[in-house]
Amino acid sequence: MRSLFLIVPLLALAACGGSKTKPVVVNAPSCNIEAPVNKAEVAANADINVLGWFFDKFTEKSTTGVRVQLASADRKVIQSFDAGALTPRSDVASALKEPLAEKSGFSVKVPANTLAPSTYDISLIRETDEAIVVCFSGHSVTVK
Repeated sequence: MRSLFLIVPLLALAACGGSKTKPVVVNAPSCNIEAPVNKAEVAANADINVLGWFFDKFTEKSTTGVRVQLASADRKVIQSFDAGALTPRSDVASALKEPLAEKSGFSVKVPANTLAPSTYDISLIRETDEAIVVCFSGHSVTVK
C-alpha cells in the first residue's frame, strides 16, 4: 500500500507532461540503497549521504536522471534530490551479468536541516523520454 502513495503523484506528474503520457514502472529489484543503513537514525543537523545503485532494462542506456525521494510516513513531506551523473559500479555489472550496469552508482547528499524530524521512506526515481521507473525497497531513515 505504501508503494501506491509513491506512484499516484508520479501518475499525476506523467499526465501533466502534455499529450504523450509516459508509463510508470515500479521495479523494486533494480536498485540497492547501501547507505544509510535501513532504519538508520540521524540527527536533523547532520547531512544524510544516500549511496547505492539503480539499473533496469527500461533505462539501461541512460547515465543520468536518478533522483532520491524521501517521503514522510504521512506523505505530508516529500523531497527529491538529483543524483547527477552516475558512477562506475563494476560489482553491479558483474553480479547482473550486464555490461550496461557499469554506470549505475549514485551518491546524493541531503543537506543538514533539510528534513524535519520524522521517519522517511527512501525511493529512487529515474525518468527518461520513454518511461518513469520507480524503485522502492522499503528502505527508511528516521530524522531526530
